[in-house]
Amino acid sequence: MPAAQMPLGHVVVVWTWIIVASSWFVMVEPAPYDLLLLGLAGLAFAVGLRVPAELGAVLLLLALFTLANIVSIIVARESIPQPFEVMVFYAAVTAYLLISYVLIASLVVASAGRLINVIWNAWILAAVIAALLAVLSFFGIIPDAELFIRNDRAKGAFKDPNVFGPFLVPVILILISRFQRPAAGQRLLIVLVFPILIMGLFLSFSRGAWGNFVLSAFVYAVLQVATLKSLRQYVGAAVAVLAIPVVATSILLVAQSEPAVQDMLEKRLSITQSYDLETGGRFWVQRQALAVALQTPLGVGPNRTESNFGMNPHNVYIKTVVENGWLGGAVFLITIVLILAQGMRAATRDWPFRDSAIVVFSSLVGIAAESMIIDTLHWRHFFLLLGMMSGLTILMRHHRQPLRLNAADIRQSVAAQPVERPRR
Repeated sequence: MPAAQMPLGHVVVVWTWIIVASSWFVMVEPAPYDLLLLGLAGLAFAVGLRVPAELGAVLLLLALFTLANIVSIIVARESIPQPFEVMVFYAAVTAYLLISYVLIASLVVASAGRLINVIWNAWILAAVIAALLAVLSFFGIIPDAELFIRNDRAKGAFKDPNVFGPFLVPVILILISRFQRPAAGQRLLIVLVFPILIMGLFLSFSRGAWGNFVLSAFVYAVLQVATLKSLRQYVGAAVAVLAIPVVATSILLVAQSEPAVQDMLEKRLSITQSYDLETGGRFWVQRQALAVALQTPLGVGPNRTESNFGMNPHNVYIKTVVENGWLGGAVFLITIVLILAQGMRAATRDWPFRDSAIVVFSSLVGIAAESMIIDTLHWRHFFLLLGMMSGLTILMRHHRQPLRLNAADIRQSVAAQPVERPRR
């Protein structure tokens, strides 16, 4: 669907910007992001937004995953102490996030990519607000700072530092990308906000977020180097990528002067914590959950691992196979692998949205890896990135698709040509 034919074009663009810009505040459920997105989905599909046919394979997988959720609710064991409505609500949130994926992918395609920069600009604003709030709260500069701190770790207006930290990673990468090819006046703005985001990521004290960032930045650097063509581009990429450790080290040295930072850093730099290894800890729960999964092929029901074991297994792949059965776990993993495999093409081909595709793909690789140590199933920005990736992949196919004329088109074209009569 051409951009000019996107239903309620300007309204959708502004609405999408507001949705993403509001993503810095998710301390309550439903968050403003959720209500606004559901409203946009209802309106956009009602007035004619079409789901791209190229999403067919992923949509089939999502339908199977939804079916696995429903079946796991039906067969859920009564021995696990959890109200039925809690399972249903959790499954409903999952379904809503699947809808958000379909909506974003459809809008990206319908807008011919116009929404990509709209999403990035809104996300940059949201990330800066979230990081600034977290940093100011951590150092007690603003009133009621304890609302934005959890267990001595900065979380901003998020519920968990482990979600707040990864939320900043895609924005850090897109700023690096824009620093390489800045528009007028952009480079100074990037220099000003970049340290705020790095500091916010650091003060989350999330080992998963740090690892996510390192892996995402590495994938980003590799793809950038592999797709650059000129010496000037190589120099720009080198400067942008090398800026990461320089800025991060500088911030770390400054932050370490604070005793609170030193204490927390010493605790978090340990590869494993006591709650990882002890009985009832993370790895113990994962072993127990896998044992249960072998005995319950249809699953124990959505969001019941924590009720059953007293702790979330902190691994979304284990969580889905235990809660949603063998079908649900397999389908979830296949869906992520499929979207990443398709997105790899968009990130390595020479086309107008390659830079964004590289950032989205790199960020998704980081989240997919972090999902092995944390539950990411209800991360809003995870599904936002998945939708962007699928939308970009479809746009890339359209961009590279040669114009094909069938026989009727050829006859019509020939008939429209003027006929030259021979001169006598």
